[in-house]
Amino acid sequence: MSWMEEKTALITGAASGIGKATALLLAREGARVAVTDLHPDQGQLVVEEIQRQGGTAVFISLDVTREADWAAAMAMVEREFSNLNVLVNNAGAMLPKNLEDTTLSEWQQLMTVNLDSVILGTKHGLKALRKTGGGAIVNVSSVSGLSGHPLWAAYSASKGGVTLLTKSTALYCTKNKLNIRVNSVHPGAVDTAVGRSFFTEQETIRWLKPEDIAQAILFLAGDDAAFITGSSLVMDGGQHKP
Repeated sequence: MSWMEEKTALITGAASGIGKATALLLAREGARVAVTDLHPDQGQLVVEEIQRQGGTAVFISLDVTREADWAAAMAMVEREFSNLNVLVNNAGAMLPKNLEDTTLSEWQQLMTVNLDSVILGTKHGLKALRKTGGGAIVNVSSVSGLSGHPLWAAYSASKGGVTLLTKSTALYCTKNKLNIRVNSVHPGAVDTAVGRSFFTEQETIRWLKPEDIAQAILFLAGDDAAFITGSSLVMDGGQHKP
């Protein structure tokens, strides 16, 4: 049996990058996948690719910063697939500015996209996973959410929030015997168009592929990680400086 056989996964930001790679991999491993994003055309292409490979998927338009959208997405997952087993909070944004040049509006917007979205997803995900009897949440943070970045103050703070939200939620689930595991992955530089736009040519980078991160998410979401919760999995080729 494949790792995700008979399981349902909802992935945010799944129309491209890490989210797309994760959706394709989980589908190949047997999962029914809810591909969620703000870009329906790209998201539908991911669904069609999964279907061509013999998998099962639906596209759900989801603004991760709106609680009403989260409630509607979870209701659609329940209608389409009956249950939810895995939630991957992947959607996010970057802001390549130091603190002195960051406006309050930019700070608040990034916190909304990167942190509030994970709070809302986790809140509604817990409700859905409780109905199923348990499951896994995997949050995509960053190495910057562990050690910070000298030029990305708001981004580092938002991802640091995701890191501690992950740990707090894991403790909450364990304390209340919810059978829900919550972990985070912390990529370094990811080889996407967006990722490459944030690094200078002078920086020495060991690039990660989105598929590398998808493999880590698959592991943390699967039964082989049954005793792993509240963990931060760093994926940066050894460049992280704690």
